[in-house]
Amino acid sequence: MPGALPALNSISETWINLLWSQRRVHWEISTRIDDMLIAQLTSETAVTERKT
Repeated sequence: MPGALPALNSISETWINLLWSQRRVHWEISTRIDDMLIAQLTSETAVTERKT
């Protein structure tokens, strides 16, 4: 089956692309969550410092 190998190659390439884009999206989301948490912590710290 000479035609099977290119098909397998393209399938694995598609999977790699899917996994890579999924990982990139996950990384972007976690980075945004980190930024939000840092912003929340710094604003809470600022509020606490103002109270004292």
